[in-house]
Amino acid sequence: MSRLLAQLQEQLTRFDDEGFAALANRGLLRRAQKDLERLAVEIEQQSDTEVVVKVGEQHIRFDARGPAQASCDCPAAGVCQHILAAAIGLKQRAGEAPAPVEDPLTPLRENLLAIPTAELVKHAGKAGYRWAWQYLHDLAEGEALQVTGEKHLVLALQRPRLTLRYMGGGLANLIADVELPQIEKYRVAAVLALRRALGQDVAPPEPAAAPRTQALDLGARSRGGPSARGERCRGAGGLAAALAGECAAAVRRVGRARAGAPVERHA
Repeated sequence: MSRLLAQLQEQLTRFDDEGFAALANRGLLRRAQKDLERLAVEIEQQSDTEVVVKVGEQHIRFDARGPAQASCDCPAAGVCQHILAAAIGLKQRAGEAPAPVEDPLTPLRENLLAIPTAELVKHAGKAGYRWAWQYLHDLAEGEALQVTGEKHLVLALQRPRLTLRYMGGGLANLIADVELPQIEKYRVAAVLALRRALGQDVAPPEPAAAPRTQALDLGARSRGGPSARGERCRGAGGLAAALAGECAAAVRRVGRARAGAPVERHA
């Protein structure tokens, strides 16, 4: 048995029907269970990077990210009934694991608490992390999160009401019970809330970049750079020359008038 297959089966033993339904929906779960009544689940390939499972005519590929990120060669998008059937089949192959001595939720909590802040920022983006941090600080400590579960962690956010189930793996394996846009920021908010609930520090987000003013975008001319100063000097020099010419012409006209000479008229 490859190391990856052992990890997958260990992770899948934490799934119950609620967990499998959260991967897709209850209708697909029922179809997957029906498939398993008539189709065999066969492990076709296994390595430390990929496990390929055959269910009927379909091939399902798992990697270290677990069933939430598995792929199937059927036309359906996302987690289909074949992925569910393959995951349930792998769980059944693992058999009933002996009752662990320690709390089964302890390693799951440790996994989430060990995720570096940089990875949380990468998962949700800088704006998403900032939102998650602000979301947490806008709520009183007891309002942010409820933590329950037996075989797997159940993290329940109160506003909005959202339940995330975690059986192991990376952040993408925090499986939500409802579809929300930008689910990544809610996953990060749940992890930050768990950290705060367990007395760990929550790193603040990077400050937002200050908006650039128009003056900053105008280039060297607005800052009085060499080209701007040169243009101003050239303009001033031309004006001075024109004024000097006008003054000289006026003086000549006055002199001629006093001498009785005809005065030049300029249009």
